[in-house]
Amino acid sequence: MKRPDDGRRTLKMRSARSRRSRKRIPRLSGLSINRMVPNVLTLLALCAGMTLYLWTLSELHGLGWAIALLFAVCCALRLARFNTETSSEAPSYAAPYFTGAPAPAGAGLVMVPMFLSFEWGDWLFRSAFLNAVTVTGIALLMISKVPTVSLKRIRIPHHLVVPTLLGFGMATAFLTTEPWLTLTAVGIVYVSSIPLTIRSYLRLKRAAQARKTEAAEKPEPAPLPSPPPFPLGEAARPPNEWRH
Repeated sequence: MKRPDDGRRTLKMRSARSRRSRKRIPRLSGLSINRMVPNVLTLLALCAGMTLYLWTLSELHGLGWAIALLFAVCCALRLARFNTETSSEAPSYAAPYFTGAPAPAGAGLVMVPMFLSFEWGDWLFRSAFLNAVTVTGIALLMISKVPTVSLKRIRIPHHLVVPTLLGFGMATAFLTTEPWLTLTAVGIVYVSSIPLTIRSYLRLKRAAQARKTEAAEKPEPAPLPSPPPFPLGEAARPPNEWRH
């Protein structure tokens, strides 16, 4: 026969277990989401590479498959670098930038020839050799140390909020009416921003190194002279002391 205390003890254990599980759910969900999003984006980049292989690179047979495999390996290496950079602290001048092109940007760039073929035909943009050069260059850009633009540290000033929303609305309208030209324009703007990003990165790096050098060469302040010791004996007596 079960005792009433056993039932109360069981209910207390279940309630304590449920409280512990509720405390763990937000941490586990946040951790899983932070790890899942880069994996999903890398998977989409791999799908883009396979799409390019089936679309045109298969005409090169073994060479086309090797280029598609190179793109997949570079996507995996880019994901590994992202996980390493997330766990370590980057210098202050490198924080606003990505190191190499991220996998979603690489996926969008390799699809630009396909977007152009949808708009102006396959006479040039479906060339297997053109796409082989494009995919190889973008794969190397993903694993390079070239700084690229990052939106994670961009802060929109208060007086530019309305123009930014207006520009976002216009871009959405162009994306719905002329999707292939809009996506191509976005890719061209992204590639054109790389020289400006490199220039900005080098300027911030030189400024940080200059501050570090000045701090190292700055002379230490001279120590203040220590006060003389307080005299002892007769001189230590107050002047109004009555002497016998």
